Amino acid sequence: MAATYDEEIIKDLRTIFTLIEARTGHDFSNYKISTMYRRITKRANTHRIDNLPEYIEYLKRNPEEMDLLFQEVLINVTSFFRDPEAFDIIKKKALTELIAGKDEGSNLRIWVPGCSNGEEVYSLAIILQELMESMEKQLKVQIFGTDIDGAAIDHARKRIYPENIRENVSPERLEKFFTPKKGKYQLKNQIREMAVFAVHDVISDPPFANLDMISCRNLLIYLKPEAQNILLSNFNFALNRYGILFLGPSESKGETLSSFQVVDKKWRIFKASEPGTLPLNLTESPLMYENQRL
Repeated sequence: MAATYDEEIIKDLRTIFTLIEARTGHDFSNYKISTMYRRITKRANTHRIDNLPEYIEYLKRNPEEMDLLFQEVLINVTSFFRDPEAFDIIKKKALTELIAGKDEGSNLRIWVPGCSNGEEVYSLAIILQELMESMEKQLKVQIFGTDIDGAAIDHARKRIYPENIRENVSPERLEKFFTPKKGKYQLKNQIREMAVFAVHDVISDPPFANLDMISCRNLLIYLKPEAQNILLSNFNFALNRYGILFLGPSESKGETLSSFQVVDKKWRIFKASEPGTLPLNLTESPLMYENQRL
């Protein structure tokens, strides 16, 4: 059964969102109350604070705590080739066709919003490099990895990862695309050069455009339904006709993208069948806090 939050909790969370936004410039009011409440109370408990009003006063007295809270509420669960079967399917059913439909030397543009430390961006880059070699076709690949977390973006740009990525990256790929470096692995320039990283808020900042694919996996599930619909509308605008949308296994394109064709139902891969329309704007459709049930 969905959790219910009373007006006082909603009011306190709204206050905390305002404090975070004033400190970091990022607005978390479009995220599900259940997710935010759980993460905020977890952080408060580290100071043995068990109620939101007391934590609000603590935040006001200790502004640096808001930086730590910001890191706590970020959702940075990622790995190379997360859900290996999904990446096999996207390779066979989507990326192969995208490359086949391109002329030699033309552009292939992909956007990965909420990219965290860059593992998904580089996973796609590795697959694309493998396909271009096997299909003997070279394209100008640009994969735009964006996230609201500047520290995560800095990490992605450095492209250095811990030794335990061997659990998700095959020995063949490790040898071909990575260089061992002081007990860690660094991606080779061949893959790094495909990626462009930037700090960007997928909810409030304008979307990219003229894209062949968007991979937004396991972000929508943390957003309120109205925010999900607006985000999907932005994706519809951003994608070229026949562009690919790759979502997480628990996410849906909903009615917002009813015209999209299903490429793979299990792994939530869809194809745009019509040119995108102008996106909705969150500032023109504010999300409300009243009677929240999540």
